[in-house]
Amino acid sequence: MRPCLLAWRIARIWLAERMPVLEWLPSYRPRVHLAHDVTTAVVLACLILPEDMVLSSTLHVPVQTSVVMSIAVPLLYALFGSSRFLCFGTEEMSSFAPWIRATYDSEIHRQAVGLVLTSLTGALLVGMGVAKLHRWIYLSRVAGGGLLAGAALNIATREMNVLLQPAITPLFAPSSLNQVVYMALAVILLAALPFLRTVMPGCDASRRAASVCRSPPRTQPRRSSLTVKVTAPKSPMTNTQYLPNKLFLGLCLCGIAVHVTFADDSELHGLERALTARMDDPMDVRHAFAYVIELAGSSVMAAFQLSANVVLSALSIYLSAAALIQHAGCATTKQTSDAAFGELRMHKELVAYGLVCLGSLAFAPLFPPVACFARSALVLKSARTQVASMLAAALVGLCAYCNLYAYVLVPAPVRAAVFLAALPAICDMTELRMLLRLDLYGDAIVWAAGCVASALGGVYYGSLTAYVLSIAQRRWQPAVVSVEAIVAAQPYAATENTQLFKVSLHAKALCFSNWERVEHALDHVTDAPGENAGGVVLDVSQLVDIHWDDECIRRIDAWERRLHMLGCYVAVAGSTKAFENALERAGILQRLAGGRSCHGCADAASAMGLHS
Repeated sequence: MRPCLLAWRIARIWLAERMPVLEWLPSYRPRVHLAHDVTTAVVLACLILPEDMVLSSTLHVPVQTSVVMSIAVPLLYALFGSSRFLCFGTEEMSSFAPWIRATYDSEIHRQAVGLVLTSLTGALLVGMGVAKLHRWIYLSRVAGGGLLAGAALNIATREMNVLLQPAITPLFAPSSLNQVVYMALAVILLAALPFLRTVMPGCDASRRAASVCRSPPRTQPRRSSLTVKVTAPKSPMTNTQYLPNKLFLGLCLCGIAVHVTFADDSELHGLERALTARMDDPMDVRHAFAYVIELAGSSVMAAFQLSANVVLSALSIYLSAAALIQHAGCATTKQTSDAAFGELRMHKELVAYGLVCLGSLAFAPLFPPVACFARSALVLKSARTQVASMLAAALVGLCAYCNLYAYVLVPAPVRAAVFLAALPAICDMTELRMLLRLDLYGDAIVWAAGCVASALGGVYYGSLTAYVLSIAQRRWQPAVVSVEAIVAAQPYAATENTQLFKVSLHAKALCFSNWERVEHALDHVTDAPGENAGGVVLDVSQLVDIHWDDECIRRIDAWERRLHMLGCYVAVAGSTKAFENALERAGILQRLAGGRSCHGCADAASAMGLHS
């Protein structure tokens, strides 16, 4: 029996290393998470079909292909991905659809190149994940924030256009009565949005709790919307009577009711025919490779273009998803912590992206699946875990099996209103203003350039531009910290094979833009061979009062916890009273050496000696 149990444990560990769902699923608490995930899944499933209709009409492919992709791709990422909110799919606004349509005119050429591009991109992503090449692909926080802001502006512009020109789907022109009804519905829903937020129980509880716990304005740091916020105490009605996401759920149900009421029989029959249509002569991977090899053999330029597209596509998929995960997801505090659902490892994410691309080959995709910005924003705002995406895929499959898609169809204005309400969850448009206020003009230029590139060129070109800007920023921007080894006073110096480091901050501001450079300098020293860092003293004497944001405080918290797990103590020296109060509110101060802010390096070294 014992060998069997040992073999089972080894097999479970091996599977958990390759399928992160086995890490966080045992920690799933249905009483806390299931209501949010189920309601979000219903809303997400109601919004998938209009996007599939838009995509199929744009690329001239059957809707059934897009529907099956919308079922398979989220399930694949939920099994192999480690982010709790990232959605992979075929969303037009953040996919390669505009690029594929503009590059290749022939449908046969488009199908062949799409299959080859997807397969080679998936294989390249898996290879990058196995080799852990993510360490060499650097995306700065500032460039990533600009990428998210530009993508949000791009999506919001398109959704506002849809909101101002109501229609059931792009395939069928609505009648004048439908035009009036949908326009009136959209106006009423947008006008009722602030009112619904105030009357719904628990909707603004966290905001009220945060306002009660605030300190006086003189000691309160300037806030960014991507900051740590104080969560409200749990209400006894949360798990029984309170239904979350009632706003989004009500919007979708009202939209479906209006569609079923005012759509005539000809439109419904047309939708059914579009959903059941199939591709006349679908191309498989073998024929696609034969076609592309023949084309590349006749033209060296075509072979070079395809090779470059594979590399750039894989890079764009990783960068756009990394921006969502690392910047939007890690900077947003939710009721559930990411730490409770497994550690986020980017090399596993790369393998997951590649497996999603390779798994989608059975459904003849025209381009690789990508991270859906609008869907991820909805899941980040309303859901708790990847269970929402899995349930949404199951609901999509159920509707497709029962032929209910022609009736369970949310009108485009309602879909636009939902996405517009969810988009602020993935970006913060006040970041540029904060950079200018703190006189970080170089970072502000990088942020603005990434935002403009993403807003005008889409996520594909925006992510590549953000990568180039990150490299330039890392290479030419001056260092904000200096690291030096110091001699610790007894009894700390009695510890063998340990070293105490002093990290001096040379900047007058500490925020989301330059803290990652502080972490990078520290990691470079502590991870150096032969160095055993036993303590780190962070000297912030140059920091101007209230020149920081709460995201930086949150990242200091995560950084201190990580070093503490490695047996390295942290002390803060030269802090102002306001910065010390901010550390105390975040729960960091009591975990520091000595439980306070030290006056200098000697005081910090003595505190570390007593703490050890």
